[in-house]
Amino acid sequence: MIPTHLQGPSFEVSAVMRALGKTREEVIELLGEPYDKGTGSRKYPVPPIYVYGKYEIHFGPRKDDVCNFIMDGITHEIIAKLV
Repeated sequence: MIPTHLQGPSFEVSAVMRALGKTREEVIELLGEPYDKGTGSRKYPVPPIYVYGKYEIHFGPRKDDVCNFIMDGITHEIIAKLV
């Protein structure tokens, strides 16, 4: 179940777009704890993806890397069909 603060018009693109260029800690301060996290690797164990509702916020592999990419559910579906 998606937390209520991640649903509805109050949590839309404008809120998520503010995450670009921010560190993981800054994103959590801005948007709260993520609903889910992607898994890291043995070399880079820090999760590279934070999930907020229908949005994925992507970071570089290192702990201090910033958000460099945001994907929503619709974009993800389109890319999956192209592959």
